[in-house]
Amino acid sequence: TITVETGSLRVEASGKTSAGMFDKITLSSNVFSTKKVVSLGWDIGNTGSFTFTSDGRISFGPVKSPGKIMCIVRAIDETGEQDFDTLSVIVGLKWDSRQLPASYPNHKGQTLLTFNNRLWLIGGSVNDVWNSMDAQSWNLVTETAPFGKRYGHGSLVFQNRIWVIGGKIGHDSLPGDIYSSIDGKIWNREISASFLKRYYHSLVVSNDELFLISGINDSPEKPCLNDIWSTKDGLHWNLIAESAEFGPRYGHGSTLFRNSIIVAGGFYDGIDGSKIYTDMWSSKNGITWVKESDNIGFQNNQFLTLLNYDNKLWAFGGFYEGNNNTPGFSEITLSEDGISWTKISGQSPKTESYFLSGVIFNNKITLSPSGNRSILIMK
Repeated sequence: TITVETGSLRVEASGKTSAGMFDKITLSSNVFSTKKVVSLGWDIGNTGSFTFTSDGRISFGPVKSPGKIMCIVRAIDETGEQDFDTLSVIVGLKWDSRQLPASYPNHKGQTLLTFNNRLWLIGGSVNDVWNSMDAQSWNLVTETAPFGKRYGHGSLVFQNRIWVIGGKIGHDSLPGDIYSSIDGKIWNREISASFLKRYYHSLVVSNDELFLISGINDSPEKPCLNDIWSTKDGLHWNLIAESAEFGPRYGHGSTLFRNSIIVAGGFYDGIDGSKIYTDMWSSKNGITWVKESDNIGFQNNQFLTLLNYDNKLWAFGGFYEGNNNTPGFSEITLSEDGISWTKISGQSPKTESYFLSGVIFNNKITLSPSGNRSILIMK
């Protein structure tokens, strides 16, 4: 059963047949409980038959899977007053799980990126580097990268080089440095600076400029940060926002979406308490920020993975601090505008990981769960 809900609408799809159809889709809405539903459409307006029961539920189908359904409901009461509501539903997401080779150690905190038409796994609890052209056959590029066994670091491609920025080694060491490489094998330690002593920050490239956003540095006074630094070459950095409007946070997701830098979710932990963020912010320049949404669809927002795919924002996984028994990667949400979010449950692959790193590789969403020797690819 797949359940999707947003606003006042809720959709349940169940009874998948061998022909790849859902024999029943049920839509319910408290908005329509006192009104008679007079029309229902799906697949962007193709009207079909439906039934409406006294408890406010509508059943219709079958619907092909996988695919996108646009539910459009119009209801009217005795006085002639009308209500409209819509809900976009993605059904039938499928995942391909590819096992990493036996020689690949079980990593925690590794990062995933694409470079030179290859998929790369960088660091984590083991300081090695691997790459692959198909996510199936993997090559060990180096077994002893000089950046050490670090986690919570950021890695990405910038100026035709792979960069590893910040992170933590062991329980106490914050090296506060930057490494780069043109081939993943030979690494140069570019700079060391106090502002780089952080981990669980985010990195985004926009208009040939690299932005470093927030994170945590373990200081007793102000462990969580909301500063933003930028660079055009990876070597010379400028503090462009000392206290961004979205507040101190770490473990948030960031990406570029419609020419704006996006920050969503994350966690705050300080001497005055802790907080899980459920919001999303955008910025054109990294300096001025606008809140786009108070709720991106689920509460597992610490250490989420945020990707721009098919001109939509996708949020994956995360870790809910209030319940350590919550399975990792238990939810997926997506948005076409960053404001309204659709929650999709029952379609995430099974993994025990609380930390994910994700990219778009060969035009497919590709994820690497921490502590899990597999690569997940959305079909």
